[in-house]
Amino acid sequence: MNSDKLPKVKAINEKVPQAQDKSHSGFGFRNADSFKDVEVEGHLIATLVHNSGQVEVRDLGKNIITNAASVLLAQLINNNMSVAYGAFGLAVGTGEAGWNLLPSPPAATATQTQLFNELFRKQFQSTAFVATVQYPTPPSNVLDLTTFFAESEAVGALTEMGLVGGNASLTANTGTLINYRTFPVINKPNTATLTITWRLTF
Repeated sequence: MNSDKLPKVKAINEKVPQAQDKSHSGFGFRNADSFKDVEVEGHLIATLVHNSGQVEVRDLGKNIITNAASVLLAQLINNNMSVAYGAFGLAVGTGEAGWNLLPSPPAATATQTQLFNELFRKQFQSTAFVATVQYPTPPSNVLDLTTFFAESEAVGALTEMGLVGGNASLTANTGTLINYRTFPVINKPNTATLTITWRLTF
């Protein structure tokens, strides 16, 4: 799904830096005895395909990892079977009423727990590991999560989206908001499909 438009996977730096006293939110960690800081980075690509054949590819940049994601990760590591999903799917929305969308909506923050105005959500169409220098065969530390919205789905002026998991379902605002992103408007008509590929690098 337009993998050539996604950022290239870089080799992980083999040099081990000194442990640093840093504080991170979301999936970031600090451990005084660790060899390096570990953070998860997300990068989003949106592809709008019109019935006319016109294709629009939008690089939405990097996401914000929410504070609540840390709790979900701890539950998964603890093998907490009450949590149904690590990541379930993608929710898209039109943002809060009154947002000034020019040139872009307000920046995302780590304190976000749900979309301001969720319009539609859908389970991933596919999930796939991406080969890296260190991990040439699956699994690797890079994962592509792809969601496909048909012509009749998610129709509107989209300005926000997020990965949802935990006990998320197809019902709006359920589960844990893991990653969140606001972006300049993508006008999704009922004559176009929209594919979002969310690349996570651990």
